[in-house]
Amino acid sequence: MKIIELNIYGYGQFNHINFTLHPHAFQVIYGKNEAGKSTIMSFIQSILFGFPAKIQNENRYEPKRVKTYGGALIVDTEQYGKVKIERLPGKAAGEVTLYFENGETGSGELLNQMLSHFDKSMYKSIFSFDIHGIQQVSKVSADELGKFLLSSGLLGTDALLQTESHLLKKQELLYKPNGKKPEINAALSRLKSIHSEMLKAKELIQPYEELMKEKEMIEHQLKEKKESKSTLEAKSRRFAEIIDVLPLWLEEETIHTELTKTNQAFPADGLKRMDEIEAKEEPLQSEKLALMRSIEDLQQTIYQMNVNESILSHHAEIDHLRETYSAYHAKRDQHQQYSLKYEALTGQIFDEKMRFFAENIDDKAVLSLNTSITAKEEIREIVSDYQQLQQRKQLLDQQFERAKENLEESENRLTDYAKGMLDAEERMLLEKKVKQHEAMQQQVLDEKRLQEEYRNNEKKIIEQSKTNQSKKNQMKMIKAAAAVLLILCSGWLIYEQQWLILPFLLGLTGLVFFFIFQNDKGEDAFLIHLRDKQEELKRQLEQSRVQGHTKTEELGGILWKDEQLRRSHELEQVTFTQNERAYHRTVSGFDDWEEELYQLNRKVKKAYSNFGVSSEFSPLALPDLLQTLIQLQKDVRESSQIETKLSELTAALSAYENRLGEICEKCGFEQKTDLNETMRNLSAALQDSIEKKSSQLMYKEKIADAEDRLAKIEAELSLLSEKRMELFILSNSADAEDFRKKAEEANQRKAFEQKLKWIQQQLQAKQHLLKDGKLDLLIDYKEEKLLCDKQLRAEMEQESSLHRRLAELKASLRNIESSGLYSELKQKYELEKGAVKQLAHKWAVLAAAKNMLNKTVEFNRSVRLPKVLKGAEHFFSVMTNHQYRKIFLPDAEQTLIVERMDGNRFAANELSQATAEQLYISLRLALVRHLSTGQGLPIIIDDGFVNFDFERTKQVLSLLKEFSKQHQIIFFTCQEHLLPLFEKDQILDLKAVELASKQVSIGQRLL
Repeated sequence: MKIIELNIYGYGQFNHINFTLHPHAFQVIYGKNEAGKSTIMSFIQSILFGFPAKIQNENRYEPKRVKTYGGALIVDTEQYGKVKIERLPGKAAGEVTLYFENGETGSGELLNQMLSHFDKSMYKSIFSFDIHGIQQVSKVSADELGKFLLSSGLLGTDALLQTESHLLKKQELLYKPNGKKPEINAALSRLKSIHSEMLKAKELIQPYEELMKEKEMIEHQLKEKKESKSTLEAKSRRFAEIIDVLPLWLEEETIHTELTKTNQAFPADGLKRMDEIEAKEEPLQSEKLALMRSIEDLQQTIYQMNVNESILSHHAEIDHLRETYSAYHAKRDQHQQYSLKYEALTGQIFDEKMRFFAENIDDKAVLSLNTSITAKEEIREIVSDYQQLQQRKQLLDQQFERAKENLEESENRLTDYAKGMLDAEERMLLEKKVKQHEAMQQQVLDEKRLQEEYRNNEKKIIEQSKTNQSKKNQMKMIKAAAAVLLILCSGWLIYEQQWLILPFLLGLTGLVFFFIFQNDKGEDAFLIHLRDKQEELKRQLEQSRVQGHTKTEELGGILWKDEQLRRSHELEQVTFTQNERAYHRTVSGFDDWEEELYQLNRKVKKAYSNFGVSSEFSPLALPDLLQTLIQLQKDVRESSQIETKLSELTAALSAYENRLGEICEKCGFEQKTDLNETMRNLSAALQDSIEKKSSQLMYKEKIADAEDRLAKIEAELSLLSEKRMELFILSNSADAEDFRKKAEEANQRKAFEQKLKWIQQQLQAKQHLLKDGKLDLLIDYKEEKLLCDKQLRAEMEQESSLHRRLAELKASLRNIESSGLYSELKQKYELEKGAVKQLAHKWAVLAAAKNMLNKTVEFNRSVRLPKVLKGAEHFFSVMTNHQYRKIFLPDAEQTLIVERMDGNRFAANELSQATAEQLYISLRLALVRHLSTGQGLPIIIDDGFVNFDFERTKQVLSLLKEFSKQHQIIFFTCQEHLLPLFEKDQILDLKAVELASKQVSIGQRLL
């Protein structure tokens, strides 16, 4: 059975979604956590085996967004073709219906047959395993690991191990040989104590023992009386039966006497048999003469026929050549096609070799080139490193230019500052002149007030300008937001096709853009007022200054300018130092970059050298070169396959032509140039010989039939003659007349025998009377019966007397026992004794169950497990890359032993975690193959190889690909790094399917 499609109506997070699986038998379903992998696994099992019951702990995955629950699987089977299995909610596990390609439907009983009568738990334990089941290996103790793997090889799970442990624990809770706390041990201890107390109480009652002895003696006497009475009653009944049948025995004796006087030699039904013999002889003689004439005519006809036996001896070979002639033509056409393809492919391979390789290398060298995933990864790293180095080179160039410009600019500014600064003597002289002018200056209060007012007004102008600018920026942001909102609304209207509202909204959007991009040239009136006032204050200050003030300001300006130049020179000196350091750092970065580029070039040369190609190409050409080499390797392999196929076809064609020539030569036919004409002539000659041979065989069969019939007739005639003589001999007759006379005497004897038979039938029921021998007819059996009845009455009177005495004794004992402690202890003893029996019965049931379990294990261990281990050895060897070669089953131990290639052997608890898990998987796969017949059930695996290294993971996946030829394998994984190991069409990405489903759903809503 192979699942080819999943139709989920509603299950968990999926609703109204279809999944189409890979047409081949290995399907990978990839998805990250919570993508729905477990949901799909549960869906497959629910459709095949039924929905989980609400009372079970298993998740039912009932959908929350839709009311529909259930779905269908489309499976491909060898017996029924494609079948749709649909399961919907209903009674218990749901209502299941099977739909076949011919329009018929089926029920759950037919589904059970398709599933080989596996139930859900058995399917999950054998055909389905996940990371939790595999990691169960790590949770088992070292002592129990061997038993766990042995149980897995028998049933697929550790059910046997758990059941055995469970039964042993229950047994130990009931009884232990040296225990005190188990229930049976405690009950036996209490019973022993009560019995001791009861014996002590019994000693206090003196008459009790004597009465008990008398009671036992009377009971023994009653038993003897009962046996004696039974013997007398049986004897009396026997005498009565003898009296009834005695006349029949006497008559039997009389008949036996008469039979001894008659002749016993006449055969049974002799007269009738003689008449039958005479009636059969006459027609047989007539038929004998007719058959002899028919045989002579047929022999003459056969003699006149002429058959070519040489052609008939090669009948099978000619038929084979005739049947395979169309195949010969097809192979010849195929040979021509392969020849053309081979020439084109070898020419293409030669061109590719000449294009890439300096010298012409052979195909073996091309195939030996390393184009594995590791090589791809190395090339990807080289290209990535090369691109990073190029980007870094551009960045270093930019940094170098920027550092060089900054350094030159800083150096020029230092030179300019040094030229503009005053000498020390000039500065001292200028400072002295300033002090002299300052002593002469006095400013009036109005000038100070004007200056203060001028500064305050200047601050107001600056603050008002900032406020106006902030308001303009806020307004622009509001207009831009409104424009974006209107654009989004327009896009939504276009998406929803609201054509009536769209023109109005587009006009509004244009209006907003007009207001955004127009220049606001108006200025604030208050700001204009402040600027006019500033101009007026400036004019008043210039008028209030005198000529002396101007001179002082000029000298002070020169000093202030010189001071500013000196400070700028100091700051620029610091900047120059920083720029110089940055320049040196950039130069050092170039050195590091050149070193890394050198190392990368070595890798590139090595890569090109590994491919046998000159290193004159850019590193960026490596991926394209690798893809070209991969394609070249594919072409070389294909060329080799075609060459092999051509050789096979040439050999097949030559073999056919040579065989045809040999047969023609043996049959005396001339082989024509045209094989078709040769085949026609040979077939015609064969057909003619076959028809003649068939006619001959038919006539010979008729002759044989006639001869057989003639022989039978002669045999029957001989037999009839023998039977007649036999009747004469049996009856001691000389001829037929004497025979008939003795027949009359035989009829009288037959009448006596019939009567004797009736008497013996009547006496058959009385044969038990003769078990002691033949009856003595001289005894008076009536007198014997009267004597026996008298003895019986005497025994019954004695028995009645003993019963009365026994009743008196029991009453006395009851009075003694009811008087006190003894009766209570005895009752308690009996109750405790009954409880011990119940517990012992429970313990015996558990012991029997454990014994049956051990027998079942031993049977499977000796019959099924060796076959499972044979298959597991191959799987385990492949998984471990042939590091292990054998798996042994010790005779006296519940464990497994594996043998490594170097001959060392290890018990299961001595293996590493990953190797033990691989042994577990090998046993599970071998069990699947052992239990499956034909196309088996699908195998479901959920991320079972997380503890394996990359090489062993590849080996496991390779093994599963081989295994998928017989079983469909559905592999669920969230490990993205495993995906490159599969082909693209083998991978089902749950996220991509979900996105595609959503797009289809949106498209349907829009329509």
